[in-house]
Amino acid sequence: LAGWVGNAIDPHFAHRNANIDTLREALAPAPCLGLVPWLPDASAAAIAPHLDEAALRTALTLNPAH
Repeated sequence: LAGWVGNAIDPHFAHRNANIDTLREALAPAPCLGLVPWLPDASAAAIAPHLDEAALRTALTLNPAH
C-alpha cells in the first residue's frame, strides 16, 4: 500500500479523530496522503488543497517540486 486518503462522508461524524487514529495504526507504515473533510462540492479542485503534495510525490516516487 503506497498510501491512503481519509475522507468524510458525514459532516457530523462524531468520532472522526479516533477513526483517523485507528486508520493510521491499521494502515501503517503506509502514509496518510491527505484528509478530505465532507465537502458540498467534491470536485478535484475542492479536494486538492486537502492532499499532502509532498507525501503524494514520495508515494508516487516523483521528484520533489523545485
